[in-house]
Amino acid sequence: MEYKDQLVPTGKISETGYVIKENVKDSYRRGVEISSKWVPYEFISLDANLALSTNKILDYTQYYDLYDIDWSFVGQVSEYFKETNISFSPSTVGMAALTLFPVKDGYIRLSGKFVGKQYMDNTSDETTSIPSYFTASLNLGKTFELKKDRMMDLSLFVDNMTNHMYFSNGWTYKARFTDGTNYLEEGIYPQAGINVTFKVSMRF
Repeated sequence: MEYKDQLVPTGKISETGYVIKENVKDSYRRGVEISSKWVPYEFISLDANLALSTNKILDYTQYYDLYDIDWSFVGQVSEYFKETNISFSPSTVGMAALTLFPVKDGYIRLSGKFVGKQYMDNTSDETTSIPSYFTASLNLGKTFELKKDRMMDLSLFVDNMTNHMYFSNGWTYKARFTDGTNYLEEGIYPQAGINVTFKVSMRF
């Protein structure tokens, strides 16, 4: 899609934690998404999804606050990018899942998700990027008929089975000093390691 005046995150947050956005005149998001499902036998199901995209801003100008060595505000300086990546827009996102149905009304699902590298602001700066990550999950479920029109669903979720330490979001603030040095402040949102959830649902 081609955009005019798209609102995109700047990578900054307000004092109360809200995402600050800005208007960019010309930008685009182009890509393709592929989904597939294969059921070779009635007790096996394979699902996959892959999204590949290019997400760019054209003729972008990034402004930085400028301070002297005593942290007194002097003004702003700018940096021009003919083309740059849109923040928080990974070019690759994919998932795959294998589901087994070993018993009636029961299933075992093993799934994995991959998210490619993304940037926390609109300058395509590697120092403020979010590395790609992969997580695997296991889900078991079974439905029991208790009485007529009464059902009980039991589910067990094991997320991030490999206990991979990663972060999927963050914020950044960049400034410049009159002596030519740069200032960088950033925060990240770490995700949970391996975690287990058990769920019981009753249907009447």
